[in-house]
Amino acid sequence: MTTQKKIRIKTYADFISYLTTDVTLVSVELQNLQLAAVANTLIQAANLVSLYKTRSNPSELSESATSVLTLQSPLLCHPAKSSTSDQPKFEVFGGVMTFQRLLTSSLPQAQKIPVLLIPDIPAEKFLRLYCLHDFTRIFLHDAHNTELKTVQGYLEAWFKKPQGALSIFQSDDWLTLYPQLNSKAKVAKWLNATNKVFTHSDD
Repeated sequence: MTTQKKIRIKTYADFISYLTTDVTLVSVELQNLQLAAVANTLIQAANLVSLYKTRSNPSELSESATSVLTLQSPLLCHPAKSSTSDQPKFEVFGGVMTFQRLLTSSLPQAQKIPVLLIPDIPAEKFLRLYCLHDFTRIFLHDAHNTELKTVQGYLEAWFKKPQGALSIFQSDDWLTLYPQLNSKAKVAKWLNATNKVFTHSDD
């Protein structure tokens, strides 16, 4: 059996390659999962959770229903810094909305949850980019919310306009994720909206 060569993570593309090769499906008790700090910071800046129906149904989720939920929209985790062999802890940086649904359900804390686990703690900049990719997907692809002022508010909370730039769409983070959508006009066209909607408060 050959040993797989470790991927050197220098770019976001390297990080995505790492996720596709080093991830393992494991079962973790709900009480041992916590939201990654970088994801929490983004949610504090603009509460994405409020866009979703997060309250639990009157009946408790069955074990099989929970498994289906977490497999259809999986949790992606890395070991927490405070994790030990006696008290393993894991931070959720992918599938944040799934995690929120689990937290607002009636599941027992000892419920086993299937998660995708990577063995290492990645650099914060890559975790941030992954969370941004996950969060912006609902606006750019899934269209959970089409209220243009709402979209603008979220994007401006998460992406900062570089000094001297015309918009947030020239920021390094945005261009790493969406290099083809590099102007207000292109983003507006993608969303079938007028680019007049995307005017930064400093413009």
